[in-house]
Amino acid sequence: MSRRLMQAKTVEEHELASRKLYRALQLAQIVKQTFDDIVMDVTTFHHPTIHVLSKSEELKCYDAVFQQFKKRCFTIRQVPEVAQHARRLWKLCKEGYATGIIIEAVHNLCS
Repeated sequence: MSRRLMQAKTVEEHELASRKLYRALQLAQIVKQTFDDIVMDVTTFHHPTIHVLSKSEELKCYDAVFQQFKKRCFTIRQVPEVAQHARRLWKLCKEGYATGIIIEAVHNLCS
């Protein structure tokens, strides 16, 4: 998008590219804040479970949580920056927070 802004030949093209870039940057910030809020909600109000999850359990947790995130919040297609922050959901699973608790935080913040 910044390339379009620099390649704009008319004032109208420049303004359009500028608005698109601004919206994309706003969306990226909203996505980051959403992930921040989910992590804060889970880690502030809940404790990890005592047992360590196997890699398979971690993957199931992450998959379930990310599916709900895509359904309720944003998809990577809508906002590519989701891919940069999705690992934070994996980290919550890896740290032992219950899948249901993470999903509940997603629902509370994105519904």
